[in-house]
Amino acid sequence: MQKEAIAVFNPQDPWERAVQEASHEIDGEWLSSYECRLASRAISYLKCFDDWIDDKKLMNQRAKYFFAPHMSINKEQMVFVTHNLFLRDILENGEINAYLYSPITFVTRPIAYYLLREYPIHVHVESNLLKGENSDVNFIELGGLMIADYENVSVTSESILDIVQRSNNLQKAAVTEIDRGIFKIDEDERQIFPDDRILHKIDKSEGQISFIGPGEEGTVEIKMNDGSERAIGKLDFDSEYIIMAG
Repeated sequence: MQKEAIAVFNPQDPWERAVQEASHEIDGEWLSSYECRLASRAISYLKCFDDWIDDKKLMNQRAKYFFAPHMSINKEQMVFVTHNLFLRDILENGEINAYLYSPITFVTRPIAYYLLREYPIHVHVESNLLKGENSDVNFIELGGLMIADYENVSVTSESILDIVQRSNNLQKAAVTEIDRGIFKIDEDERQIFPDDRILHKIDKSEGQISFIGPGEEGTVEIKMNDGSERAIGKLDFDSEYIIMAG
C-alpha cells in the first residue's frame, strides 16, 4: 500500500526557514505554513528592539533557543513580558489587548529570563487557569511559546502568580495586591507627556496629547487623528485611553 505524500512547508524567508528547521531538528515536527509564520512573527515581535534575528550567521542557532528542551520545559507557568507603560492598562482592563501585541505571546520562564531581559515587566501566569479563563481563545503551543493570535486574552488575579520588575539583572515586585483582584502598581508617579500617541479603549480611535495641565487634577487635551479635539482629567485618563508605544 502506497503512503500518501504530505507536503512540507518550505519557507523562502530566511528567518521562517530557521524556525522551521529548528522545530524539525529538535521536536521532529514540520510546522504548517500557519504555525511557522506565527512562531516566526511572535519571536520577531518579542525581539523587535534590536537586530537579534537579523544576523544570518547566528539566525539558525538563535531560532533553536525557542525550541531547545532546557528552554521550553515546564509550561505549567508561563511569562508575559511587557513594559511599565502597558502594565497599568493590562491590570485595569483585566486583559491583554491584541491591538497592541501582534501576536500575544507567553513564553517559558527560561526564555523570559535569558532571552528577553530587555523587558522590565514579567507577568507570571498559571497556564491552565489562564486557558480556563479564556476558553474561547485558541492557544497554539510551539516550542517554548504559547501564542494567542489576533485574540484578546483575559488575565485575572486567579491566573496571575506574580508580577516582577527586572533591572540590571535584579528583580523586585512590580505590583502589590492590596485586596483580592486589586493591584497597586509600585511606582512614584504616572508619567504622561505632550506628543504621546494614544488609543481610545472603546472606539479604537487614535490621537496625540497636545497639552497637559498642571497638578494631579489637571486636564489632558488630545488632538484626534480625525481633527477633533477632546479633553479629560488626569485622574480619568487611564480609564478611557491607552498610551501607545513609538
